[in-house]
Amino acid sequence: MTKLEFLEELKKRFNYAFRESSEVRSEEFFYIMNSYIESTSQEKSWSARYRDEWERVMNGLRSYRPSTNWACFNEDYMNGYLRFLARTMLNEKIKKNLEKLREFLNWARLKKYPVNEDFFLYKPKLASSKIAVRFLTVDEILHLMRLEVAHSTILEQTRDFFVFQCFTALRYSDLQKLKKTNISQEGDDYYLDTLTTKDKDRINFRLAKPAVAIYLKYVDYEYDNGVLFPILTNQKYNEHLKELGAVAEIEGEYVDYQCRLSETTEVHSLRKDIQSHDARRTFVVTALNEGEDVTTIALLTSHSDLKAMMPYIQLHNKGKGKVIDAIDAAFDRTDAEN
Repeated sequence: MTKLEFLEELKKRFNYAFRESSEVRSEEFFYIMNSYIESTSQEKSWSARYRDEWERVMNGLRSYRPSTNWACFNEDYMNGYLRFLARTMLNEKIKKNLEKLREFLNWARLKKYPVNEDFFLYKPKLASSKIAVRFLTVDEILHLMRLEVAHSTILEQTRDFFVFQCFTALRYSDLQKLKKTNISQEGDDYYLDTLTTKDKDRINFRLAKPAVAIYLKYVDYEYDNGVLFPILTNQKYNEHLKELGAVAEIEGEYVDYQCRLSETTEVHSLRKDIQSHDARRTFVVTALNEGEDVTTIALLTSHSDLKAMMPYIQLHNKGKGKVIDAIDAAFDRTDAEN
């Protein structure tokens, strides 16, 4: 930097710190943040949903303190911001907000905006909630498959679509757009070949027998856009799944431990309140309990990040049982020797 450039930079910083009003500084901050969202969303091809998340972060900052500017980000400001977020968010969502804010302020610092350096020293400890993995057991799936629901076409279809998900691990978005052309026959076997909506992964594998039976049940019907199943909206689908769970009289409850800042709350919910994503989890947990390799399961189910599989691995009951059996055997053997 030349002497002249240095003086110009010094002048800008002086004007920003001492002459410009807090209102002007706030307008600049939100203008730059909005510009960052605009340009980066195009450069990185953000989805509309991900862009909305960023805009909610920006609007949240504006709601928390309309006068927010580059100099604000000290410990007091951030502690207040966390308390503001905690009114409506658990720690997991608070962390995501902080990650986006850190990404933007890192960028701004590199661009020489006068970001308060205290922000980069701020590292709050936010415990993660412990959420139970929602899935159905093999017995419960078999019970659903045998359940008499002929009195209701919509419940019968809902049951069929959910069972198909349980044997394919398809997300709702992929099930909804699945077409007849995504399934092909080779001899007595049928194969699924589709591109996932979320990750743009291509998945290709042989269909399990119950999935084939459901495919054959619907393949001769014609639906709009050549889709295989007449799937309703996600909201309606989940409403009917909840009704299906009640008719099936699925028992028990899930217990979640939700963290909001330093407070932990125990939350109970009924297992009969089925949701579409429970089918995907059912596929993973069933495969793990049968001793299948986690990497292969991840490839089959389009889990690009193995960290996302950790809750399922922790729930791997047969694997856990083998560990306990080994420990019991060690103590029994030693006790017998003595």
